[in-house]
Amino acid sequence: AVIPGKFKPPHRGHLDMVRHYSEVADVVVILISPISKVTDDGIEISREESKQIWQVYLNSVGLDSNNVIIARSPFNSPVQSSYELVAGNIDGFIPAAGDLIIPGASTKPDPKSGLSDTSRFRKFHLIPKEMRAPGVLTADVEDYAFTPSKLSGVAVSATDFRTALDSGNIEAIISFIPDGVSPETILDIVQDAEPEQKK
Repeated sequence: AVIPGKFKPPHRGHLDMVRHYSEVADVVVILISPISKVTDDGIEISREESKQIWQVYLNSVGLDSNNVIIARSPFNSPVQSSYELVAGNIDGFIPAAGDLIIPGASTKPDPKSGLSDTSRFRKFHLIPKEMRAPGVLTADVEDYAFTPSKLSGVAVSATDFRTALDSGNIEAIISFIPDGVSPETILDIVQDAEPEQKK
């Protein structure tokens, strides 16, 4: 399964998604885009901070590098990242003949378009053979779609998580991170960025 995204920062909903796909796939590949996000208070969350947070989350639930690979996507677009992985163009994971690549996508609607994440991958299973690595198969996104849980009736969002990080409010941060993960650990990761990473 390939799960592409910005993940700036990843939150517990993202981890739930990885856990969902780890139950149906032998390997889950998290592809982190190169785009950094800056909070309103000027804290830049880069791919490196995202990777560090992912590692904390994965350790907290016992998923290791045998099950989950964190890879650097050279592409901003999550959809392009997934297509390029199918073609064998992503360092960190090269699919082999016979591999079925499952696009990791959520049924959560996009706040801007109103369309679910799965709609972006609706043609994934139709990728022409010449655009795939030899012998690689592609799955229909609807067969494996992930439905996220709700937090107080609202889907968890990275935007709201960044706001909580700006506030430094430990209770607010706890609502965005997996159980058993220290909010101080997450704050340390994002606040200990190099000075030039700050706005």
